[in-house]
Amino acid sequence: MQTPPPHIRPALFRFPLISTAVVAAITLAGYVNTMAPGLTWQHDGADGGDLIAAVQTLGIPHPPGYPTYVLLARAFTRLPLGGSLAYRTNLFSAVAATAAVIFIFLAARQVLRHVSASSSLRNDGIAAIAALALAFSPTLWSQSVITEVYALHAAFAGAILFCILRYEAGEGRTSFWPQMAALLFGIGLGNHLTLVFIAPAAVIYLAGTELRWKGWGRITLLAIAGLAIYAYLPWRARAWPPINWGNPQNVSGLWWMLSAAPYRHYAFSLPLRYLPTRLVAGATLWLQQFGPLGLACVLIGAWHLWQTRRRLAAALLLYFALNTAYAIGYNTTDSYVYLIPAYLVSALWLAVGLLWIGSKFIPTHRQRRGWDAALMALFLLALPGANWWQNHRALDLRTDVVAQTYAATTFRSVEHNALILADEDQHVFALWYYRYVEMPRTDDTVLAEGLLEFPWYRETLQRNGERIHWPGTATLTGFVQANLADRPIYVTTPHPELLTRFRLRRIIDGLYRVEPRN
Repeated sequence: MQTPPPHIRPALFRFPLISTAVVAAITLAGYVNTMAPGLTWQHDGADGGDLIAAVQTLGIPHPPGYPTYVLLARAFTRLPLGGSLAYRTNLFSAVAATAAVIFIFLAARQVLRHVSASSSLRNDGIAAIAALALAFSPTLWSQSVITEVYALHAAFAGAILFCILRYEAGEGRTSFWPQMAALLFGIGLGNHLTLVFIAPAAVIYLAGTELRWKGWGRITLLAIAGLAIYAYLPWRARAWPPINWGNPQNVSGLWWMLSAAPYRHYAFSLPLRYLPTRLVAGATLWLQQFGPLGLACVLIGAWHLWQTRRRLAAALLLYFALNTAYAIGYNTTDSYVYLIPAYLVSALWLAVGLLWIGSKFIPTHRQRRGWDAALMALFLLALPGANWWQNHRALDLRTDVVAQTYAATTFRSVEHNALILADEDQHVFALWYYRYVEMPRTDDTVLAEGLLEFPWYRETLQRNGERIHWPGTATLTGFVQANLADRPIYVTTPHPELLTRFRLRRIIDGLYRVEPRN
């Protein structure tokens, strides 16, 4: 049967169904095979307990509230998948990261169409190599096997990149694609605010297209419509869920959440004396994502794209630079996860670099297909294959039950009607998960010591029926003194200030019973 010409082929023939399915299957299988079985602290995943508890209670996790994550994870975990809620939210991360890889695969195909007239089969092979190299890069992989927001953040970033690139390559230049990108942008900001860095890059790229003023107006309105996802925060706060950070029922509470008040002092606050060390660490991480050969191809691709498609190259470089600058300047030890969007861009450069290498070293005419297949097989082994081999043991969490064991053992060890004062995030959030997900009917209370000073936290506890005495003094010692006569009290950290008035008897690692001195 004669193949229809490109301008009348149905969309199905232009969509790489088989290659997309292969990339998705390999990626998801790799993630599920190394996924944590439940709650975990690994890969800087201490926030997982807070997020899971918020999903279970339709609550509001730590700032900025992550309404998109909560709602999407809630819908996903209601599917008949089996396993604990923590297992299902881990699986949600695996699916989201797989979606990110698929969108980068499709975006890479679009980029390759911009820079070369190569066959679609060749472009599919190169795009698949780049996408799978990204899939098994250590940072994205680490976030695909735990409960966190960064896999979903990568999915939104990848989807927006694909939509923007698809617009210029689309027949008739329909404005559907930039409008879809705008809607995803607004909704995606409800998952992670650093998605805002993609906006300047998108504007630079779309400004050189045929998009008219009316189209820009619709894009703006759709982005604003997507941002309406944040209406979830005041709506749910009125129900007083037990996980209710900031209680954003009013303007001040909502701003406290949206501005991420407890964390904003970390942004761009890295002392200058640490900047050289952080830059070296960032470069080392970049090398680790793709290996020496892969990084060489990334740099070649970035250079070649700059030579051939300057506006596209400038847009991608800007997005890469903004994310990198934010990650380097963010003064915490886990800021490396903010580099994930930069690695998505790197995967697009990698695809261009592989195409350039192929065009320089593969013979033409009759021998091309055989050399194409041989070179692609070589790079499949050297890039995605090497990434998988080097990283899968370090990232495999199938046997990790440390966090689950700690939380379960804590609740088995405390007395009836206990009051547990938790200090570090990993202890607070793990115990919240167990209290509101695994043991929702228990009468034990888990308090976050760092939140006791906030009126919204005290009111949330009172609204949820917690029997707590609030002393006039704000000290931890005063709080314990006011409640010790009515309830057994435990702490997760043996604070020196408590030792002056009380005896702390160790129960397990990370749990001490507070007892009066005789």
